[in-house]
Amino acid sequence: MPHHHTPPVVQRKLRAPPLRAPRTAAATSLARLQDAFATLLQATTPRALRKALAESAALILPGIPPRVTSRGAARSRGTTRTLVPRGSGRGSIALELPAGADGSLAKRLALQLLVDFAGQVHARLRLAARGERLREEAEHDFLTGIFNRRLAMRLLDRELHQARRRHRPLALVMVDVDNFKTFNDHHGHQAGDDVLRQLARLIAVTARASDIVGRFGGEEFLIALPDTSIEDAALFAERLRQEVERYGKLELARYGDHPPTISIGVCPITPDDTLESAIERADRALYESKSRGRNCFSLGLSKGVPP
Repeated sequence: MPHHHTPPVVQRKLRAPPLRAPRTAAATSLARLQDAFATLLQATTPRALRKALAESAALILPGIPPRVTSRGAARSRGTTRTLVPRGSGRGSIALELPAGADGSLAKRLALQLLVDFAGQVHARLRLAARGERLREEAEHDFLTGIFNRRLAMRLLDRELHQARRRHRPLALVMVDVDNFKTFNDHHGHQAGDDVLRQLARLIAVTARASDIVGRFGGEEFLIALPDTSIEDAALFAERLRQEVERYGKLELARYGDHPPTISIGVCPITPDDTLESAIERADRALYESKSRGRNCFSLGLSKGVPP
């Protein structure tokens, strides 16, 4: 009988569906891009944003260190390729890569989306910084850097209501530079400005972080002392007076034998006080110090009666 040869069975290797691998790669790339966006959103300064962009680009192109600059032109040189944001963030930040390092179309698109998003975050940070700067300028005295009168009065009014509601003590201190006009006339406004700046610094370092320190106007300053009894406020006033007197003798001797000193008025704020009545009483105490010869403090304890 003829012998029949049975051909060997060829086992074919099982292959994944052709779309499974690309889908997996796309999902991985999308996840990395989402992580990169989240990292960029956490940046609070332009410097932190540049660092975040470099780290995010490294997730998309591992092993290829990118270079991030604060600004860049939309051009590529022979050895590098520069990506810059499109739209609102244009010109704010740039990503430099070795030429040809961005690889596939998907990676190039991901990098461009990343840079575009970084540009938008950068624009948002600049806008926030500008708004913060304008707010600081609107709320702080341009010469001394402490609160201006408008903000100091608003904060004092808030403290007054809180003290009344919580039954806590609150003291008010008014400070005025003695013979300031004469000092300005003799030594010039630049020297006078320097005295005001240094006085504001001395008040700020003598006061607590919870105290309100503001320039009330000209050479006059306002200090609100929350949770402070009239006795402790008097101790504060005397300590501040001594600090200013010491500073005048050590640092302002070049201006003559009589360096600037301060007169101070101190008063407690009572539950039935208004903002205006408290300031009026502290102001009367201040001018009582002036009439007593200056370089001292006085207490304004009675309402409607000179101390």
